[in-house]
Amino acid sequence: MYKKLNLTSYRQLQTHFIAEITDYLKSKGRKISVWNETVTEKGADLQLMKKTGATVYCWVPARKGAEIANSLGLPSIYTVYGPYYINRAPRKDGWMKTLPGNGSDHLKATYDEQPTDFSHSIGVQGTFWTEHVATPDVMEFLALPRLIAVGEAGWSPQSKKNFNSFVQRMRADTTMLNYGGYSYDRAYLSENKTSTMSTPTVDAPAALPKNGQVYVVRNTVEGHAGAMLADAGQQQGLIHNNTGQMLITVGKW
Repeated sequence: MYKKLNLTSYRQLQTHFIAEITDYLKSKGRKISVWNETVTEKGADLQLMKKTGATVYCWVPARKGAEIANSLGLPSIYTVYGPYYINRAPRKDGWMKTLPGNGSDHLKATYDEQPTDFSHSIGVQGTFWTEHVATPDVMEFLALPRLIAVGEAGWSPQSKKNFNSFVQRMRADTTMLNYGGYSYDRAYLSENKTSTMSTPTVDAPAALPKNGQVYVVRNTVEGHAGAMLADAGQQQGLIHNNTGQMLITVGKW
């Protein structure tokens, strides 16, 4: 095909291959998605790419990829390499030394990243490659709460984003992470920025409010045997109640 079409680069050949796959997928009622190299690399046939109507996933260079896709009228999804690659190490200590990345892709970097907002920008994505992940708890620890930070970027105007506000809300919403038994990164969430990974335990008695402490109601759970306390990034306990009555989850604000 390279010689038959008198092409001058293998990027052109790639574009023709994508066009053929696009036609096949359309015959099956499907649509093609591609990485941004299909429009950012030298030699790509942009006009042919435009005809495919492909959705472009933008990772490196993410902003340039989204800009070119927008100029072609192609929808794009922003998933910048680094901050939105939530399998990468949020810091380089302990077991995280073996993970990809230099430790700069922490929660604040993820939250502060500003995705593109072009007319054809349709969303954001937290990308997670699992070749360095052996167990579900490690996957959860790396994804949470960075995945939530990516999600907030998708539905919030950039002018309304505030990292300190996000941290305050996440400290309270550890209730639901704890209740679900998730492993998650407590750096930035705890007052002393604890960085160790620990799987929530559910058999320790809950620490009840002391005099002078103010608690706010976060959730109600009906028909369950217990309710988790929001722990502001610290270890949590379980309030036991076997009556099946409505339980109120409270968290220190």
